[in-house]
Amino acid sequence: MGKLNIAYVASEAMPYSKTGGLADVAGALPQQYAELKHRVALFTPLHRSVNVDRYDIFRVGRFSDLSVWI
Repeated sequence: MGKLNIAYVASEAMPYSKTGGLADVAGALPQQYAELKHRVALFTPLHRSVNVDRYDIFRVGRFSDLSVWI
C-alpha cells in the first residue's frame, strides 16, 4: 500500500486538550499512521487551555465551504 494523506478530526487530542478517553486515541492514532510513513494532519479546536507556544501549532483558517468525499 502506498502513502496515504490522512486528515484526522477530533474534538480533543492529547497532549493538547483532554477531558476523556477520546483524547488519548485522537493523540496516539495519528502518530501511529505517521510512523507508517503516511502524511497526517490533526484538526482539533483551539481551546483556551492549549499552550500554542509549547507545540508546533498553526491556524489553518475558517472552513466556510468545505466538501468532504466519503
